[in-house]
Amino acid sequence: MRAHPAAVALFSICIALVGCGTSTIATPPAGQNTGGGFNPQGSDVSKSDTGQAADAGTSDSRATAGADTAANVDSGGTSTPDTSTAPDTAVTDTATAKDSGSDPIDAGPMDAGAADAGPEDAGTPDTGPSCVKTKPPTEVCDGVDNDCDGKTDDVSCDDKIACTTESCLGKAGCVFKVLDTACDDGDPCTTDDKCAKTGCVGQLKVCDDKNDCTNDSCKKGFGCLFSDVSGPCDDGKTCTTNDTCSGGKCSGKAKVCNDGNACTTDACDDKAGCTAKPLKDGAVCIGGTCQGGTCKKPVCTGGQLGGSYTVGPGGKWATINAAISALKTSGVCAKTTVTVLAGTYKESQGFRFPVITGASNTKRVHFRAAPGATVKLVGNTGTSSYNGTIKIDSNAVGLTIEGFEIDGKEPNNKVRSSYSGPVVFGSSGGHKHITLSNLYIHDFGPTAWKTYTYLGAIYMQQSNTVTDIEIRGCRIHNINPPNSFHTQGGISTRNGRHNGFRIIGNRISGVRKMDLINLRNGNGWTDVVIANNQLIVDDGKFAALEWYGSNTLKTNAVFAHNSVVLASGGKVIRGSLSGNKQDVRNNLVYALGSATFIQSTPVNTYGGNCLHGISAPNGAVAKPPDVKAKPVFKSGAPNWDLHLQPTSPCLNGAPLMNAVRFDIDGDKRNNPADIGMDEIK
Repeated sequence: MRAHPAAVALFSICIALVGCGTSTIATPPAGQNTGGGFNPQGSDVSKSDTGQAADAGTSDSRATAGADTAANVDSGGTSTPDTSTAPDTAVTDTATAKDSGSDPIDAGPMDAGAADAGPEDAGTPDTGPSCVKTKPPTEVCDGVDNDCDGKTDDVSCDDKIACTTESCLGKAGCVFKVLDTACDDGDPCTTDDKCAKTGCVGQLKVCDDKNDCTNDSCKKGFGCLFSDVSGPCDDGKTCTTNDTCSGGKCSGKAKVCNDGNACTTDACDDKAGCTAKPLKDGAVCIGGTCQGGTCKKPVCTGGQLGGSYTVGPGGKWATINAAISALKTSGVCAKTTVTVLAGTYKESQGFRFPVITGASNTKRVHFRAAPGATVKLVGNTGTSSYNGTIKIDSNAVGLTIEGFEIDGKEPNNKVRSSYSGPVVFGSSGGHKHITLSNLYIHDFGPTAWKTYTYLGAIYMQQSNTVTDIEIRGCRIHNINPPNSFHTQGGISTRNGRHNGFRIIGNRISGVRKMDLINLRNGNGWTDVVIANNQLIVDDGKFAALEWYGSNTLKTNAVFAHNSVVLASGGKVIRGSLSGNKQDVRNNLVYALGSATFIQSTPVNTYGGNCLHGISAPNGAVAKPPDVKAKPVFKSGAPNWDLHLQPTSPCLNGAPLMNAVRFDIDGDKRNNPADIGMDEIK
């Protein structure tokens, strides 16, 4: 069987272009025309050559029997079947001529019926020259499609280090660049963390709380630890000594500054250290008084006393009455202070202070409880009038009694007669320059009185003139006789003429069946000042102040800067006056129940009061205007403390008064001043 001329030509082209290898042309099945023309004996399943370049595919092995294996030129006729029975001999197709005709070239069995794959069809899909399959396929950054998915280096170069940027550079592999930036390595024991090649790296943290009383360390994953230590330290303060660590803090004991001079006040300043400030001239020192910061002992003749003495264990006298007796006998030539040490002092006839020769306003005899000590006085068994635990004889001059306590629960402090009380003045008067200061008189209930007429916790009745009497800073509490009487009070006076009478800064409460202050039948009052008192009226039938009977004012009386509570009604001021009038100013009044500010008492000036639950007196014109508001106290019933709180509407509500320039605590008042007894600092 001869080769078809077109096949020979096509094969020659293949060899010339790509060096085709030999191929065997298979014989087609009987009745099937492998050419491009119409085969009348069967379907033409071959596809015609579209005139493209020579097939670079596999060589065509030709069949030797059956059908016509040649690719005839299709001329519109029918192909002639090969009727030869002899086997055809396979011939190697060496044709090189290109198909230039317009008729298709029958590809024959060489193409196996498939479409021509293109100009240089190699028969297998091209996956690229670098594809090398692995088991299992894993893609890496190396410029090769390792997993043969048609994509090269489709893999991440992430080194899991936040401090680097990553990129894949093909055959160069993964490239990592360290960032020049701060970072956080997550370790609380490092600081100044910065990116490095190995990751985020920091410097070891130095834990230092600047406290010598702690041991400093750092625990990984936790941070700085500070544990307390003990031992000596230095708190950096000049005014402490023996500093030691305790509870993580350095502290020491206050340095005691003492220059050994009784006439100086010693203190410690953080900058200057120990300092000494001279006391005012006339201050008491041992055996004398201070002058220019030095203790000067008085030069007395004839055995007179003067200076400072002590009563109690180790003192000059063992008892108070022994000191009183010595002073009465010897007299004084200078200011004399008798300090009584802590304890309870009992005298069957009480403590009677006589006229002391040489005593005057400038050479006072001053009996006082030791600062900070509790000194109780017990003794009043007398049954005659004008008796008391403390009695000040008529015509006594230049006397101060300070800081003692008189307890009505003591059986021997019972009041057994009229015209008497725990503290009583002699009936003839003549007293001059007498001060009762910081006395505590309390719990004189119904059984502490044998009578109920002409009484007072402090009672003064005289027929003559008294001068310069001051009751200051006393605490009078729970005074309750068995029955009421019209002329008695916590502080009570009767008859006489008073030149200079001051009731300043006292606290009076729990008084029943009597007024808190009762002033009766004074036939001439001059320079009366009632100021800075805390007055709690617990019995609504009585008043804080009553002018009882016939009283004549030679100068205007001052009732100012008092704080008054009418706990169950009552009056602030009542009674009649002749002559001059009262100045009622800058008082704080807090009323519960039916209450009256002023009843029947004439008023000179009025205004600047702070009122709650009570109205101004009828016809009074407040200048400056009253403040009508609820005050805010430190505490209320039953333990009233009428100090003001910073939120009180009674602050800065009144002009400063020259007569009351300080408050109940000795604090200097502002201008405008707070209303009532207290001035907030």
